Amino acid sequence: MVDGRAIPMLVDEASDRVDQRAARALLDLVLSATGGEGTKGARGGSDGIARKISVAGSIIMASIRPPDMEAQHLGRFTIIEMEAAKQGADHTAEHRDLSAWCKDLGPALWGRAIAGWERYREARILLRAAVGKAGCQPREMDQMGSLLAGWWTLVHDHLPTEAEADDAVRGVIGYIRSVDQVMTQSGTQQMIDFLLSQKVQMNRSTDRQPLNVLISRMLEPDTPRGQDSPEYQDINYSRDNVAGVLASYGIRVVRANEPPGRSGQPALRASDGDGLWIWPRNAMLAALFKETVFAGQKYMYEFARMESYRPPPKDSRGRECAVSIGKMKHKGCFWVRCCEMGLSFDGD
Repeated sequence: MVDGRAIPMLVDEASDRVDQRAARALLDLVLSATGGEGTKGARGGSDGIARKISVAGSIIMASIRPPDMEAQHLGRFTIIEMEAAKQGADHTAEHRDLSAWCKDLGPALWGRAIAGWERYREARILLRAAVGKAGCQPREMDQMGSLLAGWWTLVHDHLPTEAEADDAVRGVIGYIRSVDQVMTQSGTQQMIDFLLSQKVQMNRSTDRQPLNVLISRMLEPDTPRGQDSPEYQDINYSRDNVAGVLASYGIRVVRANEPPGRSGQPALRASDGDGLWIWPRNAMLAALFKETVFAGQKYMYEFARMESYRPPPKDSRGRECAVSIGKMKHKGCFWVRCCEMGLSFDGD
């Protein structure tokens, strides 16, 4: 955007160390402000007349510690880490010279950027395709393509050929993130990592264990009483006790080879392999996410984004089925695969 509403902004101390939610709200504002029509809103005045507002432009945020980001933020923000000055170093003179250089050449560079606007748009298409061919994820192709197109427009007077575009991409190949890197930084993966690392109290004990340890215990094959592995021989880690602890958080583990219950009926499942039934309305489960970015129903939304997510099951008449979790039956339970949560390897 190069009209009157496009303005550059600098936000200093952009990360609040006490309350990360404020920093995340600022990040979300920047996301919408830097794309399309920008951030639009309305506010009232003392005269009772509503006034529309919009924020659009390029935004620089400075912070000692960046706020926590999800994949959508990392795909729009370019993070530049500055090296700390060595002891005794004084770069005042260099800073002064750089400031003077920018003041002298800044208007010319800005004029060159405006004059090359059409060339930039065409170069962006070519360079975006080149970074995509190099393995860049679709979410970040716009980001990398735009950065390279801006650089190309300032230093060249022609559009890049296919070979030149590929050569430009090779120069930044170290900044192109792989599929695995993008997945580990996604909001869903952050939610899973947070949940599985939460320690919960065992029944009739002061001992606390992470949920991933308890779920892994339930994925172990059945063994005769007294022949469990050493770490599970404590009565607190019997299958019945661990299942009860997980049930108090609305979680039931179903193994790939789960034997039939006492009724002789096979365990209800929504797919092959190891999986979890989760009752999202469980108060203790929701409390684990309190005062996090996944509070409220946001953690349920992240679960629903998982590839293995299956909605609450229904019978042949279209009625929702109740799932047994512990000694209770609940409707509204959803299913996710353990392999997608990193708890088993049956899906690899």
